[in-house]
Amino acid sequence: MIKSTTLRTTRLAGIRVGNSQVRRTSFSLLQALSALTLFRTLAAVFSGVMDERITPRQAVCITQAVMALLITVFSLCMPTVLRLLCLGWLIAALRQCRREGLGND
Repeated sequence: MIKSTTLRTTRLAGIRVGNSQVRRTSFSLLQALSALTLFRTLAAVFSGVMDERITPRQAVCITQAVMALLITVFSLCMPTVLRLLCLGWLIAALRQCRREGLGND
């Protein structure tokens, strides 16, 4: 007696994936929603500290700029090329904050 098993597959974004990966994709959607909730909370905290209304998108920009600053400052053990890349990331993050309307007096 020969038993054959088949794997049901689904087409998602042009890629054939099994059903378990489809569930993982919907879980990542839940993670994205929880991240949005996190940045809404951060926006409320930043609004309280800065005494102006901060949107979740601006909270993302501030968080990215803070992370870039910390990595740039504490990158003493890294090679010079990586430190320069971190400095470039910091400059790009600060420009993005400026485009989002932060830092305009």
